[in-house]
Amino acid sequence: MIIVAGMHRSGTSLTAQVLQSLGADFGPAEEMWEADQWNANGYLERRDVIDVNSQAITGIRRTDNKLVAIASQAAYLRMPTAQKIGGRIDQADVARICAATRGFALKDPRFCLTLPHWLATGEVDAVVVALRHPSASVASLAKRNRLPKAVGFKFWAWHMRELLATVPDDAILVRQDELLGADPAPAIERLEAAASLVQAPADTKRPGDGNPRSLLDPSMVHHQPDESGMPAGVRDLWASWTSKIA
Repeated sequence: MIIVAGMHRSGTSLTAQVLQSLGADFGPAEEMWEADQWNANGYLERRDVIDVNSQAITGIRRTDNKLVAIASQAAYLRMPTAQKIGGRIDQADVARICAATRGFALKDPRFCLTLPHWLATGEVDAVVVALRHPSASVASLAKRNRLPKAVGFKFWAWHMRELLATVPDDAILVRQDELLGADPAPAIERLEAAASLVQAPADTKRPGDGNPRSLLDPSMVHHQPDESGMPAGVRDLWASWTSKIA
């Protein structure tokens, strides 16, 4: 099993789509969260994984209906402690999903906050982290969720600080600006190494099958890095992440 993590609006879906095009098996389409206006190509997030992670973080399942989703989003912004998340996560559900997804890839930005519990329970072969400049992620959250940027930076720091503390040293890191830049080959090569661990059956049809570059459209990027309004703590945390790639 491989796990794809990263802050919301940081390219986790694109990273997962590239992995899928390289043969990684994310499981049946009917088990996934539906595509929408913000991600027409789909999120590649299993509904049961979303629910287990959301229950741990917010105390509320995420995918039952729109009212539940709104309540979950509101509770998410309270940014509970790691101790509270650990006390709420259902390890039996984690174990059940891990047993059912051996040889699959799982993707959810909420893994930033719950990763230790999955690593402790499942046979995780690799962790892939999608990275995007914090100011661009926060700008995207402001547009999609109307989240004030001051709150957005705190939200970004919460996710990425918790993930940095628990991510394995051999995690595969992929920056969105690298994947959508002039030379995506190094990023694709790193993802190909992960995808080789969880290959789907040869007859499985998937977007960009065998040609991940066909999925890379720089026009998808609507927000560019802008460090002028970034808090110093966020800047330092981002530097800690980028130093892991260098």
